[in-house]
Amino acid sequence: MRNTEKNKEKWVEKVKYTLEIEDRSNQTFMNYKSHIIRFLY
Repeated sequence: MRNTEKNKEKWVEKVKYTLEIEDRSNQTFMNYKSHIIRFLY
């Protein structure tokens, strides 16, 4: 699987959806997002 922009956005959206289901705070999402972006880029 290639790290295209579309693929990166999908990963971030999946994490956001999962955290929303688990009723996590927006700050948690922002922290996770920063780590995902660093990993994928």
